[in-house]
Amino acid sequence: MDTKLPSLLAFFEEIEFTPLFILGLLLLALSIWELLRSGYKILKIGWRGWVNIFLTLGAKNRQPVDISHLSVPPLPGDQKNIAALKSLGFRRLGEVQINSPFRPPLTGWVFAHVENHVQAETAGRRVGFSTHFQEKTLLVTDFPNGEHIEDRNYQSHTITTSVEDAYRYHLQQIEKFSRKHGPPHPIRTMTDYLHWEVVGRKNYALRKLSRWITSNIVRLAAFIYGSLVLILTPIFFEPSEIPFISEFVSSREVLVYTMILLTSPAIFATRYFSRWTASQTHKDSRLLRSRQLG
Repeated sequence: MDTKLPSLLAFFEEIEFTPLFILGLLLLALSIWELLRSGYKILKIGWRGWVNIFLTLGAKNRQPVDISHLSVPPLPGDQKNIAALKSLGFRRLGEVQINSPFRPPLTGWVFAHVENHVQAETAGRRVGFSTHFQEKTLLVTDFPNGEHIEDRNYQSHTITTSVEDAYRYHLQQIEKFSRKHGPPHPIRTMTDYLHWEVVGRKNYALRKLSRWITSNIVRLAAFIYGSLVLILTPIFFEPSEIPFISEFVSSREVLVYTMILLTSPAIFATRYFSRWTASQTHKDSRLLRSRQLG
């Protein structure tokens, strides 16, 4: 212990705290902070959550169960959305439950606007409007979060302002889809709902969840990569191997900036995906507001 202390002191005495070195330390600390933030988000998901992320790949094969006979009362977070649906002319069809491994069953409250051929489902404080055309053509509008997907036979947009705005937007999209795909299928009973819900799930469930799955896997991979860089670079990287650089900066400065450079892809990946996700969620609301103002 006594022999290690002088050597440790000598090590710190040899360090020259130049402005370039101090700046590098600050940037490295910022990089470590960003990785810790990403790690915290990963830990918040938990091992059960990560198991479910990978099990979500089988989401298209899960069957919703009709539990309407139980008359499950809505949760407080869904009551406001249900009141909004009723004020728009929707009537109750029933309730469904979807079972997933390692997590409690998810209950959804199903409503329909028969005249406008729109079904609505609220669960987890979210509302989804959907309308089916032909055999595999599906139109979806979500509130307050969701996806922005536009394929030939599948559109999923998100409105973040209100349930009423989301419904009005969905009606506008029905007009466009009807001109291209013909009249929508009627949804009058839970049997109708279960049939078309299964059709939509088998064809588009993975497409709907792909961004969520990808962003979490990218965050995990970026965190592992960044952590390995911070651990292994000081062990295996030899700044003295680059002789022409040593004429301008010290080996410790080269090491610090090399670590910053190598960790930057991990930080960029996590930051990019989070911002891109937010921009996609709000894209449709911005378009709706611009049309209303125009």
